[in-house]
Amino acid sequence: MQELLEEISQISIYLKEEDERINEIALFHPLAPKTGFNESSKAIHQRKWSYTQNLPLLRRLTLKVQSFLFKKVPMLVPTDRLTSEAKFKTVLALLLAQEPLREFFFSNEKQRDNFYKAAQEAAAALGYRDFTIPTGKSPFKICQKMTTITGKNESLIDDLTELNLQMAALGYQERNEILFSILNFVERPPITSILEVMQGSEIEKIALTTKYAKYKVEGIESGKVDYHFLADQATSSIRTRDNSLPGVKGVLNQRCAIDSETREWIGSYSGELSIENHLLEQVLFILNIKGEEVSILETAPEVEETTILFTSLFSWQEMSLITDQHAAIRSLNKKVLKIGADRYVRINLLHSNLSFNAFNKYPIPAEMGATICDINDEALITILCDLWQNQGLKSESLAQLKEKYDKSAYERDFLAHQKLVLELVDAFRAVKQELIAQLEELPKNTQTHAGLALLKGKKPDGKALRGIDLLLYLNTLTHDLGYLHNKNCHNSTDRSAGAISADKAQHAYRKIHGRHFLPGYSSDKEISLFKVLYSMYLVWEEPEINAALSTGFVGEKFYHNFLQKNPETTRYLIHWLKKHPEMYLGLSDQRS
Repeated sequence: MQELLEEISQISIYLKEEDERINEIALFHPLAPKTGFNESSKAIHQRKWSYTQNLPLLRRLTLKVQSFLFKKVPMLVPTDRLTSEAKFKTVLALLLAQEPLREFFFSNEKQRDNFYKAAQEAAAALGYRDFTIPTGKSPFKICQKMTTITGKNESLIDDLTELNLQMAALGYQERNEILFSILNFVERPPITSILEVMQGSEIEKIALTTKYAKYKVEGIESGKVDYHFLADQATSSIRTRDNSLPGVKGVLNQRCAIDSETREWIGSYSGELSIENHLLEQVLFILNIKGEEVSILETAPEVEETTILFTSLFSWQEMSLITDQHAAIRSLNKKVLKIGADRYVRINLLHSNLSFNAFNKYPIPAEMGATICDINDEALITILCDLWQNQGLKSESLAQLKEKYDKSAYERDFLAHQKLVLELVDAFRAVKQELIAQLEELPKNTQTHAGLALLKGKKPDGKALRGIDLLLYLNTLTHDLGYLHNKNCHNSTDRSAGAISADKAQHAYRKIHGRHFLPGYSSDKEISLFKVLYSMYLVWEEPEINAALSTGFVGEKFYHNFLQKNPETTRYLIHWLKKHPEMYLGLSDQRS
């Protein structure tokens, strides 16, 4: 195996748009201590944008004072800054002043027309009915005309002073509402990334596609699901009055990653699934249901069995979201979906929670820690039972636990169900050592390694199994057992980016190396390969556009949040990224 890794002379990644290769970077001898960059690769110069850049210091200070007064004393804001036209064009300018977003919206005729339609619908919703699309061929000149307020000489994307004051006058909440109304209508075509690995004279290409969709469950009446579906469209995760209230029923950011050639499922990703409607929307998306009639039944003859593991990425400080999701999963677990006229699918839903942020460094309150452990152990009963069957093992204790667990899923009384589950979890913990002993007697392979680590909660070196390492072990078993694996968090941008990058890197690693990447069992060279793959997917697969279409701002928010809140995942960023900002944040065009 080591000889195979020694043969890798180059790894490159790029996005494919029709016949064009964009956003490309190449690394020569990537597993060597000092990696060589492809100097001819075009760097992304702008992943950070500020509306006060290039302004003189004195003017910047004056603006800060004016902005402060506008925000704190609204009566000082002139009325002409508060018209529906001024508000809408301010938000439009925020988007169009960012070059990468401007390029995305105007990259081709279809996306340009879609953006025009989204802007017009958002303007009408705000009450600004005089908004028209200017004619012309130059995208920048069109943007200038679209962001010029009536009576003003310059567009807001040219006059940063004016844009700054308009932002202060608009206010955070109103800005978010308008941003959401625009981005909620913008199409998000699939992204296809190509990873090329050169080994000797051979080049292996790994093509992965990230697809976006929008499902909205309007209601469930007499078991029949009233839902709408839109392909190639992502829902903004910007918090507004309509999507931040408790119990709100709407759509959440939905995407999935698949192998472009084999169509192999890699994973799906979404915002928080804390109510039944959101969970059902994600199930419809995962099962690729498009327009067929769907009904929810308690039982049906001759059903297909589908198991989906929903892994939430919350800290203990977001405990309510963890327990709400667990309740939503319990309400749909073991239900049968009647799809179309004659297809019946029983959905077996499991839930685990992985803390994916910096709050892990603080001690978890005992009660919350116990609750999270109970949730994870509850899922582990089913996972291990399937692992035992896959490995040809027999355990009467485990089989009885699984049988009781399946029966408990049909107990609809909350207190009775909770009592059964707690008894099951306690019984499961009592037989853990017996299960560990059985696994340790088997010949070692990736599945037995993963099973042992999950049972012990530790890697082979004795360190606690958590964060991205735990995710990789879960991925290994869910892949081999045929589960579908969903990851979700509160906004589906930063934490999900770490999860989807790990999933794609693990998939690419398996195609290159012929086996799963498992922390604790891999050599230094194998760890280096995974780090390279993980870093490339995280940094270069257009995260700035992904973040901007979710938040309205290019890159800065994503990188700030990700690096500050995800220590378990950022440690897999290869060491030389910090020394090469053109690779890392794209803030420098100086090659070192």
